[in-house]
Amino acid sequence: MATKNRWFIPTNLDNLKMIIAQGLISSPDGFKKYYKDVLEYIPGYIPILKNKIQQDILKSVTSEVDGLIPCILEIEIGMIDGVVKELENNSLVDIAIENVDSSSNEVFFIQAPLPLGIISKVIFRTSAEKNAFEKDATLYSNVPLSSLTMHYTKTDQKLFENNDKLIDESLVSLDTFKSIDPGEVPQIDYKKIYAFGGMLINLFYFSKNGQTSNDIFMRAIGNNPSEADDESIILDWFDVKTSENEVSINHILYNGLVKAAVEADDFKESIITFLDSNEKTRSIAQKMIDFESASDKPVSEYFKEAKTRYGKALLMLFVREDSDALIDYELDIFDEHDYLVFAMLFGIRDKFIKVPKFIREFEGLQNFVTIKMANYAHHSVNSSVSFKEPKIPLTVVNMLKNNRFKEFIAKELKMEHCFQTIIPSSDYTVKKGKPILPGIVMPKFEILEDAYFDFMSKYKLLDYNKFLKKYEKIR
Repeated sequence: MATKNRWFIPTNLDNLKMIIAQGLISSPDGFKKYYKDVLEYIPGYIPILKNKIQQDILKSVTSEVDGLIPCILEIEIGMIDGVVKELENNSLVDIAIENVDSSSNEVFFIQAPLPLGIISKVIFRTSAEKNAFEKDATLYSNVPLSSLTMHYTKTDQKLFENNDKLIDESLVSLDTFKSIDPGEVPQIDYKKIYAFGGMLINLFYFSKNGQTSNDIFMRAIGNNPSEADDESIILDWFDVKTSENEVSINHILYNGLVKAAVEADDFKESIITFLDSNEKTRSIAQKMIDFESASDKPVSEYFKEAKTRYGKALLMLFVREDSDALIDYELDIFDEHDYLVFAMLFGIRDKFIKVPKFIREFEGLQNFVTIKMANYAHHSVNSSVSFKEPKIPLTVVNMLKNNRFKEFIAKELKMEHCFQTIIPSSDYTVKKGKPILPGIVMPKFEILEDAYFDFMSKYKLLDYNKFLKKYEKIR
């Protein structure tokens, strides 16, 4: 029986932290902070090495500054669909991904980016380095390890070992990489990709608030389209096929807001400049300048005076710094659509890298969203690569389709007042004051939508994994 090939990307632990934080193995221009590794040699492409790694390549990934520690990302290539590249006379030529395993080449090249979920394990040089990295990751708000396998064995330690023969002629070397001309590769708009991921993470969290919120999340990931108003304009901004000919004032307002949230380094200054540049929106710019100035009026009064959902969203973006702060802010005047627009815009502004860590640790969500981001990136440049998507993580609303789960969560969260019980119509008799129905008749538990939204919009969902485990046990 033939040994299964293994596929590797060598890098260093500092780059690994950034890869986890941003959710993608990107080209260097997709990193906020990047240290030289194999990603820099073939712009726009990621080399994936078969079974072994040349020692000069391993040395290069820690060569930029002292103290860098190497690691190896093992890649599950079975998640890839489409056409990648292999070497032929120092040029890159097409090869179908299903033929890569049987090719004699020791490396193939895939257009960036790759999703975080394609990493089957992170291989460490020593057990001590693995333990230190795991401990260090807890200090960061955006480096959750729950969806990754940290791995060390004495057998895999040999992947890192130097020997007297630094250049193994049978393996791809650093000079091979340097001699490749990849040709022109389309540029990825990484800010937009990361904004898309941040929006999806927030929409998943706020999908707990009700069926409308759940429908908008499903629409955002390409399932069960539903009509909306302000939410549609925001989602359409991310549609690569959408025409930009729409000139309604609502589209102008939201497009400017989303563009600033995606691109601006100073969001508040950028949005005021945008509003001030159009005669129709100049008065809004002045209101935001006045709001930013010292005022004794409570913020809640400004929200009550806001006449549109856009106005409330704009205020919220000026009042709260990030998605974590948004989640903790409560005001009874907001409806389900308000929260959806807030969630989308805050996720876009935060990008994937700044969304709350506790949400990224929801079972299956991080890998699902990073694959969505990678597929969106490749689709945006008409790439020939895509990635197999895992099943959609279960939302709370979808779990609530199960009567036993309704019963569990009602008692667990002390929210029985958000449900009502319907007894199916049937002939019955009364014995000793009790209604008796013949046979086995199951009641139906219905959600009281207004009461449910009022409760769930104020409830901070920290126990998603606990709820999911219970649902899988009782369904």
